[in-house]
Amino acid sequence: MNNHSVQVIGPPRPITLQTLIAFLPKGIYLFNKSTVYPFTQHYVVVIKGHEFLKHFDIYDDQPRVIHKTNIGIHIDQPKTYGAWEGTWNLIGRVIPSESANAIWRMQISLMYPTNYDLFLNNCEHFARFVTEGYKQSTQVQNFGWGAAIGIGFVLLSNWGDREQRHGNNRIR
Repeated sequence: MNNHSVQVIGPPRPITLQTLIAFLPKGIYLFNKSTVYPFTQHYVVVIKGHEFLKHFDIYDDQPRVIHKTNIGIHIDQPKTYGAWEGTWNLIGRVIPSESANAIWRMQISLMYPTNYDLFLNNCEHFARFVTEGYKQSTQVQNFGWGAAIGIGFVLLSNWGDREQRHGNNRIR
């Protein structure tokens, strides 16, 4: 799978759920939204008007949100309250020629669900696997880089303290 299966639509654009419901054309989309937890986002796949939904007795053109939580993968109709409130960021749209591959990956994920793991298999891993073809979490990557920089800073600051404490006792 290549990295061009999702058409990036410029920088992420905030969009309300009402706009999502009213104006999205048929397709498969990648969205995210900030959560109540600091520095975290919830990623979802939105499908509108696709034959795939008929397997779940869904015959209308209303969008469905497919997302992974710590208790499984869910297909929900978006509501205007609760977790669906607020501003969502439209990350991109699966290009039409890649839609069949995205649907296949979603079917595999639904048939063979895997356990939720914050670092190895979270909602972003799932949403990016379905829409882009590879499991990746920018949140986990950013956390890893931040932790590495923080540890490096602590080690370097301790090294400087050590030099100051023991620098005068060196034999030259």
